[in-house]
Amino acid sequence: MRTAVVNLLLLILVALSACATPELAKRYTEAHFAQLTTDDVKKYVTIKVASYPISTNSSQYKKIFDLSDHGQQAFVNALKEKEKETEKFLSKLISPLESTPLKNDIDLTKFSRKLVFSIKNEKDNLANRIDSIKLTLTIKKEKDEKKVKVKFSTWDKIVTNYQNIDIEKLTLGKKSSFSFSPEITTAAGASAKFGSVSYERSLQEEANIKDRSVITGSLTDTEAILFQKGAPGMDLSGNLIADVEFEATDIAPTILYKFDNLFSDGSPETDPKKITISKTLARYPNLKQDIKGELEVDFVYREVTGGEKTFLEGDDVVVFQKGKDIIGDSDITLIKKEEVAVKTWRIIKDNNDLHILFKGRTEATVIDFPSFADADTFRQWLLSLKKTYPNKIKEIIKVIEIRIGPDDVIQDSDIDKLKVKFEGINN
Repeated sequence: MRTAVVNLLLLILVALSACATPELAKRYTEAHFAQLTTDDVKKYVTIKVASYPISTNSSQYKKIFDLSDHGQQAFVNALKEKEKETEKFLSKLISPLESTPLKNDIDLTKFSRKLVFSIKNEKDNLANRIDSIKLTLTIKKEKDEKKVKVKFSTWDKIVTNYQNIDIEKLTLGKKSSFSFSPEITTAAGASAKFGSVSYERSLQEEANIKDRSVITGSLTDTEAILFQKGAPGMDLSGNLIADVEFEATDIAPTILYKFDNLFSDGSPETDPKKITISKTLARYPNLKQDIKGELEVDFVYREVTGGEKTFLEGDDVVVFQKGKDIIGDSDITLIKKEEVAVKTWRIIKDNNDLHILFKGRTEATVIDFPSFADADTFRQWLLSLKKTYPNKIKEIIKVIEIRIGPDDVIQDSDIDKLKVKFEGINN
Protein backbone atom coordinates (compact mmCIF):
# COMPACT_ATOMS: atom_id res chain seq x y z
CA MET A 1 0.00 0.00 0.00
CA ARG A 2 2.79 2.39 0.95
CA THR A 3 4.58 1.64 -2.34
CA ALA A 4 1.43 2.43 -4.30
CA VAL A 5 1.07 5.82 -2.57
CA VAL A 6 4.70 6.71 -3.28
CA ASN A 7 4.32 5.75 -6.92
CA LEU A 8 1.14 7.83 -7.17
CA LEU A 9 2.91 10.88 -5.71
CA LEU A 10 5.78 10.46 -8.16
CA LEU A 11 3.31 10.30 -11.07
CA ILE A 12 1.65 13.52 -9.86
CA LEU A 13 5.03 15.28 -9.59
CA VAL A 14 6.00 14.16 -13.09
CA ALA A 15 2.67 15.38 -14.46
CA LEU A 16 3.06 18.76 -12.77
CA SER A 17 6.59 19.08 -14.08
CA ALA A 18 5.43 18.27 -17.59
CA CYS A 19 2.80 20.99 -17.34
CA ALA A 20 5.17 23.58 -15.87
CA THR A 21 8.20 23.08 -18.04
CA PRO A 22 6.71 24.55 -21.25
CA GLU A 23 5.71 27.70 -19.37
CA LEU A 24 9.19 28.00 -17.88
CA ALA A 25 10.83 27.71 -21.27
CA LYS A 26 8.52 30.16 -23.03
CA ARG A 27 9.04 33.94 -23.01
CA TYR A 28 5.33 34.67 -23.57
CA THR A 29 2.14 33.05 -24.86
CA GLU A 30 1.26 35.89 -27.21
CA ALA A 31 3.21 38.90 -28.45
CA HIS A 32 2.45 42.04 -30.43
CA PHE A 33 4.77 44.82 -31.62
CA ALA A 34 4.17 48.58 -31.69
CA GLN A 35 6.05 51.84 -32.25
CA LEU A 36 5.65 54.55 -29.63
CA THR A 37 4.99 58.10 -30.73
CA THR A 38 7.33 60.90 -29.68
CA ASP A 39 4.74 62.14 -27.18
CA ASP A 40 4.36 58.70 -25.58
CA VAL A 41 8.05 57.78 -25.21
CA LYS A 42 8.51 59.52 -21.86
CA LYS A 43 5.42 57.76 -20.48
CA TYR A 44 7.43 54.55 -20.64
CA VAL A 45 11.11 55.39 -20.18
CA THR A 46 12.99 58.50 -19.07
CA ILE A 47 16.72 58.97 -18.73
CA LYS A 48 19.06 61.55 -17.26
CA VAL A 49 22.81 61.88 -17.76
CA ALA A 50 25.39 63.24 -15.32
CA SER A 51 29.18 63.53 -15.63
CA TYR A 52 31.50 63.57 -12.61
CA PRO A 53 35.29 64.04 -12.48
CA ILE A 54 37.07 60.93 -11.27
CA SER A 55 39.11 62.07 -8.29
CA THR A 56 42.84 61.51 -8.07
CA ASN A 57 45.00 61.14 -5.00
CA SER A 58 45.86 64.70 -3.94
CA SER A 59 47.47 63.91 -0.58
CA GLN A 60 50.81 65.34 -1.84
CA TYR A 61 49.21 68.69 -2.68
CA LYS A 62 48.96 71.65 -0.35
CA LYS A 63 45.55 72.91 0.74
CA ILE A 64 44.41 76.02 2.57
CA PHE A 65 44.81 74.28 5.94
CA ASP A 66 48.54 73.85 5.26
CA LEU A 67 49.01 77.64 5.20
CA SER A 68 49.71 79.89 8.16
CA ASP A 69 46.89 81.97 9.66
CA HIS A 70 48.10 84.97 7.67
CA GLY A 71 48.35 82.88 4.51
CA GLN A 72 44.83 81.47 4.96
CA GLN A 73 43.36 84.97 5.36
CA ALA A 74 45.23 86.29 2.31
CA PHE A 75 44.09 83.25 0.30
CA VAL A 76 40.43 83.80 1.22
CA ASN A 77 40.60 87.53 0.41
CA ALA A 78 42.20 86.88 -2.99
CA LEU A 79 39.67 84.19 -3.83
CA LYS A 80 36.71 86.40 -2.85
CA GLU A 81 37.80 89.01 -5.38
CA LYS A 82 37.86 86.37 -8.14
CA GLU A 83 34.81 84.23 -7.34
CA LYS A 84 31.54 86.02 -6.55
CA GLU A 85 29.33 82.91 -6.68
CA THR A 86 29.16 80.94 -3.41
CA GLU A 87 29.31 77.50 -5.04
CA LYS A 88 32.44 78.26 -7.09
CA PHE A 89 34.06 80.04 -4.12
CA LEU A 90 33.60 77.02 -1.81
CA SER A 91 34.76 74.61 -4.51
CA LYS A 92 38.03 76.48 -5.08
CA LEU A 93 38.48 77.05 -1.34
CA ILE A 94 38.83 73.32 -0.64
CA SER A 95 40.74 72.46 -3.83
CA PRO A 96 44.47 71.68 -3.74
CA LEU A 97 46.59 74.83 -3.96
CA GLU A 98 49.19 73.11 -6.13
CA SER A 99 48.17 71.23 -9.25
CA THR A 100 51.40 69.19 -9.36
CA PRO A 101 55.08 69.38 -8.36
CA LEU A 102 57.08 71.41 -10.87
CA LYS A 103 59.86 68.92 -11.62
CA ASN A 104 58.00 67.60 -14.66
CA ASP A 105 55.77 69.13 -17.26
CA ILE A 106 52.07 69.32 -16.43
CA ASP A 107 49.88 67.49 -18.91
CA LEU A 108 46.14 68.02 -18.41
CA THR A 109 45.20 66.92 -21.92
CA LYS A 110 43.76 63.58 -20.72
CA PHE A 111 41.10 63.36 -18.04
CA SER A 112 38.55 60.81 -16.88
CA ARG A 113 34.86 61.17 -16.15
CA LYS A 114 32.27 58.92 -14.56
CA LEU A 115 29.21 59.04 -16.82
CA VAL A 116 26.00 58.08 -15.02
CA PHE A 117 22.95 57.19 -17.11
CA SER A 118 19.91 57.10 -14.80
CA ILE A 119 17.25 54.98 -16.54
CA LYS A 120 13.72 55.03 -15.13
CA ASN A 121 10.78 52.72 -15.85
CA GLU A 122 7.77 55.06 -15.72
CA LYS A 123 5.08 52.34 -15.60
CA ASP A 124 3.62 51.14 -12.28
CA ASN A 125 2.84 47.54 -13.29
CA LEU A 126 5.61 45.37 -11.80
CA ALA A 127 5.28 42.88 -14.67
CA ASN A 128 6.34 45.54 -17.19
CA ARG A 129 10.03 45.98 -17.83
CA ILE A 130 12.58 47.59 -20.13
CA ASP A 131 13.68 44.65 -22.29
CA SER A 132 16.61 46.27 -24.10
CA ILE A 133 18.14 49.71 -24.42
CA LYS A 134 20.74 51.33 -26.66
CA LEU A 135 22.47 54.56 -25.64
CA THR A 136 24.40 56.58 -28.24
CA LEU A 137 26.30 59.51 -26.70
CA THR A 138 27.80 62.04 -29.12
CA ILE A 139 30.25 64.85 -28.28
CA LYS A 140 28.99 68.16 -29.66
CA LYS A 141 31.21 70.81 -31.26
CA GLU A 142 31.62 74.19 -29.60
CA LYS A 143 29.65 77.00 -31.20
CA ASP A 144 31.33 78.29 -34.37
CA GLU A 145 33.94 75.49 -34.25
CA LYS A 146 34.51 73.06 -37.13
CA LYS A 147 35.60 70.10 -34.98
CA VAL A 148 35.29 68.89 -31.40
CA LYS A 149 37.76 70.18 -28.80
CA VAL A 150 37.94 66.81 -27.00
CA LYS A 151 37.45 63.20 -28.08
CA PHE A 152 36.73 59.88 -26.43
CA SER A 153 39.98 58.03 -25.72
CA THR A 154 39.23 54.83 -23.78
CA TRP A 155 36.88 53.43 -21.17
CA ASP A 156 37.78 51.31 -18.17
CA LYS A 157 34.68 50.11 -16.33
CA ILE A 158 30.99 49.58 -16.95
CA VAL A 159 28.69 49.12 -13.94
CA THR A 160 24.98 48.22 -14.00
CA ASN A 161 22.56 46.94 -11.38
CA TYR A 162 23.57 43.42 -12.39
CA GLN A 163 27.15 43.59 -13.66
CA ASN A 164 30.52 45.14 -12.88
CA ILE A 165 32.76 44.89 -15.96
CA ASP A 166 36.47 45.65 -16.08
CA ILE A 167 36.89 46.35 -19.80
CA GLU A 168 40.70 46.36 -19.74
CA LYS A 169 40.78 42.80 -18.37
CA LEU A 170 37.91 41.69 -20.59
CA THR A 171 39.48 42.96 -23.82
CA LEU A 172 43.17 42.47 -22.91
CA GLY A 173 43.86 46.17 -23.28
CA LYS A 174 41.75 46.84 -26.38
CA LYS A 175 39.18 49.29 -25.10
CA SER A 176 37.51 50.61 -28.24
CA SER A 177 34.82 47.90 -28.12
CA PHE A 178 33.66 45.11 -25.85
CA SER A 179 30.96 42.47 -25.49
CA PHE A 180 30.00 40.81 -22.24
CA SER A 181 27.59 37.98 -21.50
CA PRO A 182 27.79 36.01 -18.23
CA GLU A 183 28.99 32.44 -18.60
CA ILE A 184 26.37 29.99 -17.33
CA THR A 185 26.80 26.24 -16.81
CA THR A 186 23.90 23.78 -17.10
CA ALA A 187 24.25 21.77 -13.90
CA ALA A 188 21.48 22.53 -11.41
CA GLY A 189 22.78 24.16 -8.26
CA ALA A 190 26.24 24.88 -9.70
CA SER A 191 27.72 28.32 -9.18
CA ALA A 192 28.12 30.53 -12.25
CA LYS A 193 30.01 33.69 -13.14
CA PHE A 194 27.83 36.75 -13.68
CA GLY A 195 30.16 39.65 -14.22
CA SER A 196 32.19 39.70 -11.03
CA VAL A 197 29.39 38.17 -8.95
CA SER A 198 29.06 34.45 -8.21
CA TYR A 199 25.55 33.15 -7.52
CA GLU A 200 23.60 29.88 -7.12
CA ARG A 201 21.07 29.08 -9.83
CA SER A 202 17.84 27.19 -9.24
CA LEU A 203 16.10 24.66 -11.47
CA GLN A 204 13.62 27.33 -12.61
CA GLU A 205 16.43 29.64 -13.72
CA GLU A 206 17.92 26.77 -15.68
CA ALA A 207 14.85 26.68 -17.91
CA ASN A 208 15.79 30.16 -19.19
CA ILE A 209 19.41 29.19 -19.86
CA LYS A 210 19.39 30.66 -23.37
CA ASP A 211 18.13 34.05 -22.23
CA ARG A 212 21.20 35.86 -20.92
CA SER A 213 21.79 39.43 -19.93
CA VAL A 214 24.12 40.97 -22.51
CA ILE A 215 25.92 44.31 -22.63
CA THR A 216 28.04 45.49 -25.56
CA GLY A 217 29.75 48.75 -26.41
CA SER A 218 31.81 50.56 -29.01
CA LEU A 219 33.81 53.78 -28.89
CA THR A 220 34.92 56.22 -31.60
CA ASP A 221 36.46 59.68 -31.32
CA THR A 222 33.08 61.39 -31.02
CA GLU A 223 30.61 58.62 -30.20
CA ALA A 224 30.12 56.10 -27.38
CA ILE A 225 27.51 53.36 -27.82
CA LEU A 226 26.22 51.06 -25.06
CA PHE A 227 23.66 48.31 -25.67
CA GLN A 228 22.06 46.31 -22.88
CA LYS A 229 19.70 43.32 -23.26
CA GLY A 230 18.02 41.98 -20.15
CA ALA A 231 17.25 38.37 -19.23
CA PRO A 232 13.66 37.32 -18.39
CA GLY A 233 12.41 39.06 -15.28
CA MET A 234 15.24 41.60 -15.43
CA ASP A 235 14.15 45.25 -15.69
CA LEU A 236 16.94 47.47 -17.01
CA SER A 237 15.89 50.53 -15.00
CA GLY A 238 18.53 51.89 -12.65
CA ASN A 239 21.98 53.40 -13.12
CA LEU A 240 24.34 52.43 -15.91
CA ILE A 241 27.79 53.86 -15.14
CA ALA A 242 30.74 54.14 -17.52
CA ASP A 243 34.24 55.34 -16.62
CA VAL A 244 35.49 57.13 -19.73
CA GLU A 245 38.77 58.86 -20.55
CA PHE A 246 38.71 61.96 -22.76
CA GLU A 247 41.61 63.51 -24.67
CA ALA A 248 41.93 67.12 -25.81
CA THR A 249 42.31 67.74 -29.55
CA ASP A 250 42.93 71.49 -29.17
CA ILE A 251 45.77 72.15 -26.73
CA ALA A 252 47.00 75.43 -25.24
CA PRO A 253 50.36 75.79 -23.41
CA THR A 254 51.53 78.17 -20.69
CA ILE A 255 54.69 78.53 -18.59
CA LEU A 256 54.54 78.38 -14.77
CA TYR A 257 57.30 79.88 -12.60
CA LYS A 258 58.47 78.82 -9.16
CA PHE A 259 61.04 80.79 -7.11
CA ASP A 260 63.09 78.80 -4.58
CA ASN A 261 65.56 79.82 -1.83
CA LEU A 262 63.84 83.16 -1.24
CA PHE A 263 64.51 82.93 2.51
CA SER A 264 67.57 81.78 4.39
CA ASP A 265 67.34 81.13 8.15
CA GLY A 266 64.15 83.16 8.29
CA SER A 267 65.63 86.18 6.54
CA PRO A 268 65.04 87.26 2.93
CA GLU A 269 67.80 86.18 0.56
CA THR A 270 69.75 89.16 -0.81
CA ASP A 271 72.00 87.37 -3.28
CA PRO A 272 70.07 86.99 -6.57
CA LYS A 273 72.47 84.23 -7.66
CA LYS A 274 71.20 81.98 -4.87
CA ILE A 275 67.58 82.34 -5.94
CA THR A 276 66.56 79.68 -8.43
CA ILE A 277 63.71 80.00 -10.91
CA SER A 278 62.03 76.81 -12.14
CA LYS A 279 59.99 76.81 -15.34
CA THR A 280 57.33 74.25 -16.18
CA LEU A 281 55.35 73.83 -19.37
CA ALA A 282 51.66 73.25 -18.64
CA ARG A 283 49.49 71.81 -21.44
CA TYR A 284 45.71 71.95 -21.11
CA PRO A 285 42.54 71.82 -23.26
CA ASN A 286 41.88 75.10 -25.04
CA LEU A 287 38.19 75.31 -24.16
CA LYS A 288 36.09 78.43 -24.59
CA GLN A 289 32.89 76.73 -23.47
CA ASP A 290 31.75 73.66 -21.56
CA ILE A 291 31.79 70.43 -23.58
CA LYS A 292 28.25 69.27 -24.27
CA GLY A 293 26.83 65.96 -25.42
CA GLU A 294 23.72 64.62 -27.13
CA LEU A 295 22.17 61.28 -26.21
CA GLU A 296 20.04 59.15 -28.53
CA VAL A 297 18.02 56.49 -26.71
CA ASP A 298 16.52 53.44 -28.46
CA PHE A 299 14.63 50.95 -26.32
CA VAL A 300 12.22 48.03 -26.41
CA TYR A 301 9.67 48.02 -23.61
CA ARG A 302 7.93 44.75 -22.62
CA GLU A 303 4.41 45.75 -21.65
CA VAL A 304 2.26 42.96 -20.19
CA THR A 305 -1.46 43.03 -21.05
CA GLY A 306 -2.33 39.58 -19.70
CA GLY A 307 -0.90 36.98 -17.31
CA GLU A 308 0.72 39.59 -15.09
CA LYS A 309 -0.60 37.96 -11.90
CA THR A 310 2.04 35.21 -11.99
CA PHE A 311 5.78 35.55 -11.55
CA LEU A 312 6.46 33.38 -14.60
CA GLU A 313 6.72 35.26 -17.89
CA GLY A 314 5.82 32.27 -20.05
CA ASP A 315 2.06 32.84 -19.60
CA ASP A 316 2.21 36.58 -20.41
CA VAL A 317 0.45 38.36 -23.24
CA VAL A 318 2.85 41.17 -24.17
CA VAL A 319 3.25 44.19 -26.41
CA PHE A 320 6.85 45.04 -27.31
CA GLN A 321 6.83 48.83 -27.51
CA LYS A 322 9.71 50.33 -29.50
CA GLY A 323 10.72 53.87 -28.55
CA LYS A 324 13.30 56.53 -29.50
CA ASP A 325 14.23 59.69 -27.65
CA ILE A 326 16.81 62.45 -28.07
CA ILE A 327 18.30 64.31 -25.10
CA GLY A 328 19.80 67.54 -26.42
CA ASP A 329 23.11 69.18 -25.54
CA SER A 330 21.40 71.73 -23.32
CA ASP A 331 20.71 68.92 -20.84
CA ILE A 332 24.09 67.15 -20.91
CA THR A 333 27.34 68.75 -19.76
CA LEU A 334 30.18 66.28 -20.16
CA ILE A 335 33.08 68.54 -19.13
CA LYS A 336 33.04 71.93 -17.44
CA LYS A 337 35.81 74.12 -18.79
CA GLU A 338 36.96 75.19 -15.31
CA GLU A 339 37.48 71.54 -14.37
CA VAL A 340 40.32 71.17 -16.87
CA ALA A 341 41.79 74.67 -16.63
CA VAL A 342 45.33 75.29 -15.45
CA LYS A 343 44.94 76.90 -12.04
CA THR A 344 47.49 79.71 -11.66
CA TRP A 345 48.05 82.68 -9.39
CA ARG A 346 49.46 86.14 -10.13
CA ILE A 347 50.70 89.10 -8.12
CA ILE A 348 49.11 92.41 -9.03
CA LYS A 349 49.23 96.09 -8.18
CA ASP A 350 45.90 97.62 -9.06
CA ASN A 351 45.10 95.74 -12.30
CA ASN A 352 48.69 95.33 -13.48
CA ASP A 353 50.32 91.89 -13.31
CA LEU A 354 53.82 91.36 -11.97
CA HIS A 355 56.29 90.66 -14.83
CA ILE A 356 59.90 89.54 -15.10
CA LEU A 357 62.41 90.44 -17.84
CA PHE A 358 64.75 87.51 -18.44
CA LYS A 359 68.33 88.10 -19.54
CA GLY A 360 68.63 88.33 -23.31
CA ARG A 361 64.92 89.07 -23.79
CA THR A 362 63.46 92.36 -25.00
CA GLU A 363 59.94 91.80 -23.63
CA ALA A 364 58.95 91.09 -20.04
CA THR A 365 56.90 87.97 -19.22
CA VAL A 366 53.94 87.84 -16.85
CA ILE A 367 54.67 85.60 -13.85
CA ASP A 368 52.16 82.76 -13.47
CA PHE A 369 52.67 80.91 -10.19
CA PRO A 370 51.47 77.28 -9.80
CA SER A 371 49.91 77.90 -6.36
CA PHE A 372 48.79 80.56 -3.96
CA ALA A 373 51.60 79.53 -1.58
CA ASP A 374 54.26 80.20 -4.25
CA ALA A 375 52.80 83.58 -5.18
CA ASP A 376 52.37 84.73 -1.60
CA THR A 377 55.87 83.59 -0.62
CA PHE A 378 57.31 85.75 -3.40
CA ARG A 379 55.20 88.72 -2.24
CA GLN A 380 56.34 88.18 1.36
CA TRP A 381 59.96 88.09 0.16
CA LEU A 382 59.57 91.52 -1.46
CA LEU A 383 57.94 92.89 1.69
CA SER A 384 60.69 91.46 3.88
CA LEU A 385 63.39 92.90 1.63
CA LYS A 386 61.89 96.35 1.89
CA LYS A 387 61.58 96.12 5.66
CA THR A 388 64.92 94.44 6.44
CA TYR A 389 67.20 95.75 3.69
CA PRO A 390 65.73 99.04 2.46
CA ASN A 391 69.10 100.13 1.05
CA LYS A 392 69.65 96.95 -0.98
CA ILE A 393 66.21 96.33 -2.44
CA LYS A 394 66.64 98.57 -5.49
CA GLU A 395 69.89 96.82 -6.43
CA ILE A 396 68.35 93.34 -6.01
CA ILE A 397 65.24 94.20 -8.04
CA LYS A 398 67.42 95.68 -10.76
CA VAL A 399 69.27 92.34 -11.12
CA ILE A 400 66.11 90.19 -11.15
CA GLU A 401 64.23 92.72 -13.33
CA ILE A 402 60.83 92.62 -11.61
CA ARG A 403 58.24 94.92 -13.21
CA ILE A 404 54.72 96.15 -12.68
CA GLY A 405 53.13 95.47 -16.01
CA PRO A 406 55.45 94.79 -18.96
CA ASP A 407 57.31 98.12 -18.85
CA ASP A 408 57.54 99.72 -15.38
CA VAL A 409 60.29 98.58 -13.00
CA ILE A 410 58.81 97.94 -9.54
CA GLN A 411 59.37 100.72 -6.99
CA ASP A 412 59.58 100.63 -3.18
CA SER A 413 56.22 102.34 -2.98
CA ASP A 414 54.60 99.59 -5.08
CA ILE A 415 55.50 96.67 -2.81
CA ASP A 416 53.02 97.44 0.00
CA LYS A 417 50.20 97.54 -2.56
CA LEU A 418 50.85 94.10 -4.04
CA LYS A 419 48.09 91.47 -3.84
CA VAL A 420 47.78 87.83 -4.87
CA LYS A 421 45.10 87.10 -7.45
CA PHE A 422 43.71 83.78 -8.69
CA GLU A 423 43.94 83.38 -12.45
CA GLY A 424 42.33 80.52 -14.37
CA ILE A 425 44.26 80.48 -17.65
CA ASN A 426 41.55 79.16 -19.93
CA ASN A 427 38.49 80.48 -18.06
